[in-house]
Formats: sequence, structure tokens, C-alpha cells
Amino acid sequence: YYEDDVPEQWAEYYKANVEFFDEVGSPGGAAKVGVIHKDHPIVSALPPQPVGA
Repeated sequence: YYEDDVPEQWAEYYKANVEFFDEVGSPGGAAKVGVIHKDHPIVSALPPQPVGA
């Protein structure tokens, strides 16, 4: 979604995304930085998802 089109139900995750990348920066892809062993508290608080979900 574009910033202005994010549904209200996902707004909290948009904010988490912005805050996460404020700290990480703009690496230009995961391959360049490898595994990041930290996540935003909103995401960390979610229950584990089944593999392939």
C-alpha cells in the first residue's frame, strides 16, 4: 500500500515499519545486511505463524 492507502486496521504496522527502518536505515535488500536479530515490539508480540503461512 502507499502510505495514504494503508487500511486503518494495518496503521499500527505501518508505524512499526517506519520506526524499524528509522533504526536499521535503508539497506537496499536483506542480502546486504543478513539476519537482523531484533524486531519492532509490535511484531515481536505476535504469536508465531506456521511455516509457509
